[in-house]
Amino acid sequence: MSEVQAPAVAAAKPKPLQVVVISLSRHRRGGVATVLNTLADAGFFTNGICHHSSCGDGVKLVKFFSALRQWLSFAWRLGRSRPDLVHIHFSSDMSFWRKVPYMLLLHQRRIPLVLHVHPSHFWDYVQSRHGWVKRFIVALLRRSDAVIFANRALIERFRLLLPKQRLYHVHNPIDTRLFPFSRNGRREQALFLGAVLKGKGVYDIVRAAPLVLAQRPHCRFVFCGDHEIDKLRQTVQEHGLQDHFEIHPWVDYAEKKRLLAESSLLLLPSYSEGFPVVVLEAMASGLPVITTPVGGMAEALQDGAEVLFVEPANPTLLAERTIHLLEHADLQQRLAERALAYVQRHCVEQVIQRTMAIYQEIAAGAAAGPRRSGKSV
Repeated sequence: MSEVQAPAVAAAKPKPLQVVVISLSRHRRGGVATVLNTLADAGFFTNGICHHSSCGDGVKLVKFFSALRQWLSFAWRLGRSRPDLVHIHFSSDMSFWRKVPYMLLLHQRRIPLVLHVHPSHFWDYVQSRHGWVKRFIVALLRRSDAVIFANRALIERFRLLLPKQRLYHVHNPIDTRLFPFSRNGRREQALFLGAVLKGKGVYDIVRAAPLVLAQRPHCRFVFCGDHEIDKLRQTVQEHGLQDHFEIHPWVDYAEKKRLLAESSLLLLPSYSEGFPVVVLEAMASGLPVITTPVGGMAEALQDGAEVLFVEPANPTLLAERTIHLLEHADLQQRLAERALAYVQRHCVEQVIQRTMAIYQEIAAGAAAGPRRSGKSV
């Protein structure tokens, strides 16, 4: 009689990591919220990964009490369930300081911590601090298990301050399925999307506009954003350009897609950036981009290949390149095709895979004992 074989026992699947991702509310405006929403729409917040909002919207006092309430909620949650690691996203200034209570609590509880720096100007912010403030910031960064940068060039800078940290570069994600590539039906229209601030180069666009209109009198300039909307309108009126400008508050997702699909080019002559998501959205949509070689764009993009670069605070050169791009449809097509190839290499699925690999490495290192130092990827 033959022996009856016992059924093979299936290998147990590894338990999903329990990760808490902390940032401002995903309902807020701006680059960090866009990054988190792109990840969310692609299914990132599943299988043990959840989002915790560190602060809501409103005036300063409202934000303060919202931040306090959210921190207390997080502390209570830690007492009931310990995550495998926590991933904190921040920008600079108050965006960083609102996360400090979380960093201190997580260090006290010995929970692995990943910090995610989005803007390139965070380096300048740290360097501009003095005395105990700078030492405190650096100490907090050193207590983390890893630091992620949206701009790869920041790794070499921060290596001087963080010689023993794991430092990673993770590109901002873009879901190319949401921004279908097209070169049809475009108007002679220059588009700006983002925070209306001097540092974004919006007033350089106003100064460049008369030079552009002298050669391209039918060109229109469309601005959509927040912050200094009224000041921008006043500046446009002072230059007598109101018939050529459209200025709107922040637009919703559907309107943004429409503007990206119908404009001739995106203007973003910023003085400082990480890697703007709006540039990725324009590139995915087939919209040529004129921007500045700052932040992550300087390291990742090539002038005349994926984008056209102008130096910051140079409205004359901005006007010249705008006119040149408007006059050469072949250049527009070539930039659009090269830009699409670039964003396809940084689709949201690849960003999620890379982020999960970092989580696994940090969690494994924490389980193994003292972390290994000095790694950069």
